[in-house]
Amino acid sequence: MLKKFYIKLDKSKFPEVCVKKAELENKFCETIININWHEILFNRISFIALATQLKNNCKYLEIGTDKNLCFNCIPVIDKTGVDPKSGGNVRKTSDDFFKDNKKMYDVIFIDGLHYFDQTRRDIKNGLNFLNEKGFMFIHDLIPRNFMEEFNPPMGNPWSGDVWKVSHELKKTEGIEFSVIKADHGVGLIKKIKPEVNYFNDYENLKNLKFKDYLEMNDSINYIDAEKAIEKIKKS
Repeated sequence: MLKKFYIKLDKSKFPEVCVKKAELENKFCETIININWHEILFNRISFIALATQLKNNCKYLEIGTDKNLCFNCIPVIDKTGVDPKSGGNVRKTSDDFFKDNKKMYDVIFIDGLHYFDQTRRDIKNGLNFLNEKGFMFIHDLIPRNFMEEFNPPMGNPWSGDVWKVSHELKKTEGIEFSVIKADHGVGLIKKIKPEVNYFNDYENLKNLKFKDYLEMNDSINYIDAEKAIEKIKKS
């Protein structure tokens, strides 16, 4: 569903320093996903805000608040924002927060450190504290080129290798999962059962690269922003 956006660019179109660094790790790829996020009329805040307004007395949790660009826009009284450096209202790492947390939430947004191992840990922990029929959103599931996917970051925008969680979530029992084609790729989870059996494929996924991401995209349920809004409203 994303392959129609694939185009190949000559190596000279990329910053030379980024090409050299990627080639040292065999991570250079001339194929990009040619999507302009600014042309899409919705972003992560649109979907999260909608979901929160469908829940009575909604309890909202955000992991990775940074400068509060999202957190301050969510119209919920009972909200918790976790970040070890800035923003939000809880100054902890997500691991420390979940270790001490006892509260359940209706809507959770995951936008912390953009590394596969950390993001999957945030998701697994978050699902334990997400109410049944609650929503979880995950940012940065569609890197558009090897530079956006590269860890450690080469610059902005940076999605990292968060995309790998999609291949675990698509097989996870107890949830419905899709990826919204907007705002760097927004994962949409609805918890449909009290217990979630997270599918563990870490060993097979951890060393994959941007080239692998491009080859594996057909197996993910990508949806347009308009369909996502309809899906959230019907839930």
